[in-house]
Amino acid sequence: MANVSKFARDKVVALMADDTVGFNPRLSTVVDSYGIKGFTIDFGAKSKSFFQGYLNPADIVQTTTTPPNFMILYGMKSENQNLEKFLTFAGAIRFGIDTCISFPSAQAPGAADDIIDAVESTLYTVFNSSANQSFFSPYGIIYNGAISMRRNPVGMVKQNWGQVLHTEVDFDLLLP
Repeated sequence: MANVSKFARDKVVALMADDTVGFNPRLSTVVDSYGIKGFTIDFGAKSKSFFQGYLNPADIVQTTTTPPNFMILYGMKSENQNLEKFLTFAGAIRFGIDTCISFPSAQAPGAADDIIDAVESTLYTVFNSSANQSFFSPYGIIYNGAISMRRNPVGMVKQNWGQVLHTEVDFDLLLP
């Protein structure tokens, strides 16, 4: 049985959750250098701060008890391009990662970009570090360097201000 998107998504989760080179230790280093307060994401199976599925962040906030900052990972696209003949799948996979930041204030945040800049820097470092490619390369998944980020406007979310950083990350996948 071929697990196309799940196979690749599990590798992304393993990288993001890594205690040495994953999201949390990298973000900690970046926020320290910025002189701002950071946060952590629990990448465990029963996490309230990490979701897998193409979920709307606003719906999560309205229906689920979450910490102020959370992350959503989901498959956006898979396309068998026959990069290699006679494989079950040989093509492109794209994942979305929405990092949702809350600013606990009834007033507009004055320096909202600082924490979003820190998350942006963290994600670029996690995916583009050559040392982290070992999470993918021996398994038939190849990070091809295509990563882009887009910021949603800061807006009201319940009683606080919030913002979403939308990230898209592309891989090539070869499955026998």
